Amino acid sequence: MPGSERGSGATIPPDRCFHDEAAALGVLETARWPNGPVCPHCGTVGRVYALRGKTTRLGLKKCAACRKQFTVKVGTPFESSHIALHKQLLALFLHAQRPNGISAHALHGLLRISYKSAWALAKRLDEARAEGRLPEINPAHGEAHAEAAIIRVCQLYSSQIQLTSHTRNRQTPDRWHTKNLSGAYTPVATQGSAPTTGGAQAVGKSGMSYAFGWVRKRRVLAAEAAALDIAEEDRARVQVYALLGALMARAPSAAQLSRLEQLQGDDSKLGRAFAALAAAARDTAPAAAEEEYNALFIGLTQGEVLPYASYYLTGFLHEKPLARLRDDMMRLGMAASDDVAEPEDHIGALCEMMAGLIEGRFGAPATLDEQRRFFDRHLAPWAGRFFDDLAAAKSARLYMPVGSIGRRFIDIEAEAFAME
Repeated sequence: MPGSERGSGATIPPDRCFHDEAAALGVLETARWPNGPVCPHCGTVGRVYALRGKTTRLGLKKCAACRKQFTVKVGTPFESSHIALHKQLLALFLHAQRPNGISAHALHGLLRISYKSAWALAKRLDEARAEGRLPEINPAHGEAHAEAAIIRVCQLYSSQIQLTSHTRNRQTPDRWHTKNLSGAYTPVATQGSAPTTGGAQAVGKSGMSYAFGWVRKRRVLAAEAAALDIAEEDRARVQVYALLGALMARAPSAAQLSRLEQLQGDDSKLGRAFAALAAAARDTAPAAAEEEYNALFIGLTQGEVLPYASYYLTGFLHEKPLARLRDDMMRLGMAASDDVAEPEDHIGALCEMMAGLIEGRFGAPATLDEQRRFFDRHLAPWAGRFFDDLAAAKSARLYMPVGSIGRRFIDIEAEAFAME
């Protein structure tokens, strides 16, 4: 990383924590654990040891009490970002030095990251300052105190942060999480009643989390699982794919309808579709949802819409699109669950597979090229037409906005992949 960038108005301090990932981890550990490492899972102090294998991630530690692995980033705003920690610390330092912060354009040039990532990072820092979690640094102190200053900033910036898990919490099974437009993850409690967002901002993408059921998950080693780290925008994509997969898998239960009621929207087409789904869920009883699902997808002989790639692409079931999908599933380490009799080219299964590839449910998160290849082969040629048919189906009441969400989201995915 160069010492300065022309046009940014910022000078990069020479401190190692702004240039070296190991040094950056050391600074964050000093800020968070001044008295030694603390396990974020069970709170144990003094029984944590570092893992130092040739292929082990930098800073990976293991708790001798609960046997779980973690890094110092767990439970902090740094955890959910794919940007290298030393670059995030530099962004923190430069933002804290300036009364008005630092622009996304400057971060884009200084950190040498995509403008999209720079914009998201600058927005997160602006929010932290507005919340009082980003103290100012006096530039008059000079670069010699940069490391000490960033330790002080990290102590406050990393505090008052909630867990950012997008999956159901294993230790507290009655807690779900939803994502708002600010990029923060807000817990949604479902203690036997409808969840509430506690004043979360309008949601343009689904904030619901659903368990995978169509496709058998690959058993991931603990060290491998701990290394999974995907961008926040990818977490949002996972949530939408998982929501669509769950609603295609079976009729929503009373509990699921209650959670769907909490969805909120914005003025975008996708946001309005989510708002419409929430309104439809409020007017739909569980028995009516099941009756609608059966009419749409099952019927006496067949439902109004057939949610299979083979049917949409060839007019018949169990054709070449299914064979091609099975080949790709084998190559990517995916297999159908033993208790699922549906062909794997069902739209619900394909949405779940996309979510799993993005998130790393079948190993490491798939590269963008791999995601694009899977999307282009198995979803893009027909999924939009299917969701159009679903939205227009005579029996569709609750599922009419589901069709709209699916169509809008498939279009957004196709457009995003085309821009990369």
